[in-house]
Amino acid sequence: MPDTTRQSIRELIHDRLYAANRAFRRLRNGPDSSTLTEFTATTTITDTAFQEVAAFPHDFFGAWIRLMYFDNSGTPALQEQVSRIHQFDPAAGTLTFSPTIGTVNTTAATVDGHYEIWPDIHPDAADNFINDILNSLIYEGFIPLTLVTDGDMEDSDLTNWTVVGAAPGTTDAKATSPFKVGRQAIHGVATAADQGRRSARIPCTPGQQFTISVPVKVDVGSVDINFVDATASANIKSTTVTDTAAVEVRYTASAPASCEIVHIEYQSNANLDDFFIGPISILKTDEHRYSIDSSTIDFADDIIAAYELPVGPVAAVSDTFLAFATPWVQIDITKRDAERDGLPITVERATPNRPVYMEVHRRYPSLTADTGTTRAHKLIVVNGALSYIEDARGNPRNAARHLRTYHELLESAGLSLQIVQEPDRELIRFR
Repeated sequence: MPDTTRQSIRELIHDRLYAANRAFRRLRNGPDSSTLTEFTATTTITDTAFQEVAAFPHDFFGAWIRLMYFDNSGTPALQEQVSRIHQFDPAAGTLTFSPTIGTVNTTAATVDGHYEIWPDIHPDAADNFINDILNSLIYEGFIPLTLVTDGDMEDSDLTNWTVVGAAPGTTDAKATSPFKVGRQAIHGVATAADQGRRSARIPCTPGQQFTISVPVKVDVGSVDINFVDATASANIKSTTVTDTAAVEVRYTASAPASCEIVHIEYQSNANLDDFFIGPISILKTDEHRYSIDSSTIDFADDIIAAYELPVGPVAAVSDTFLAFATPWVQIDITKRDAERDGLPITVERATPNRPVYMEVHRRYPSLTADTGTTRAHKLIVVNGALSYIEDARGNPRNAARHLRTYHELLESAGLSLQIVQEPDRELIRFR
């Protein structure tokens, strides 16, 4: 299923919400529209499509207008802003709104703007309803049990991965995971040798033993996977991966004498090295209790089962194996919620040289920008959000109709849901 943007979801909600309203169903226009004059002013827009509804000028007053445009910075940045209409010139097709929409680019062709008019609901409320539905949709996935912050690669950015080596670091970002586990992976494209990132530091004691598992896929060149003694700034172990197939770097290693902190890092070997780093599992063989990041799963009951990962067939490079090529072995775990330290998971049986993966219930993450994308089914999200909107507008029959469609689509897709809080009615304008 292709990724869907928040903008396309909200636009479909807008079109269905106002499909029976002649004055508003067409009042959404985008870049390169033949009727829209790209707005370079900060308080008005002109669109000849407005002239078609000149008989209904009162419908515009007090309506919200949501605009997307590029500002006039040195590198124009996409802006998203909501304002409110207070004047309308039907002869010219010009709307005037307040507050100002900000620093619009002075070159019309660069503005690339578009707008949506919402007569009785704030567009931010529609965005909130979209996120309510996304956060309520449950699907199953696998995440590693790990000591590495963002080792499951679920964060949207690389905040917890520090640039190492030659500046400016790899041209890297989170991308869709090419591995059999995980939603995301780090995709690195080097501009020079010795570029990479390292994880947050992991405390340890001298002689403490670790199990390390790092999925790696190299498309061009090679990449080094280093397990580092941060106290001495020296590699405990380093593996160079050149395989084009997805492999797992797997070994056990002990912290040297005087070592108090370790971390895992990756580094390129040459310009244009192109590779993926998947969800990383690092465990201490003498530790059986781990905290799971609450941004990854919400409740201990979201953990369905835990599995040890046996080693796969040997690959071409030492300490590398074909990734996730053997059946997993289910193990027993004890799980509980705790407010102070997230979700401690007590692993009652863990083979020292085997990483552990958990099968968990996942919820689709919220979208924070119109360019943000989701893998959730578009029509499921649209109908769920419409049921909330119609309920908030006081239209129970329409709300029930969309809710039925929502449940039918959920059932056909094999998804489940949880109950979410009632929608915020403060952003609804009753007319």
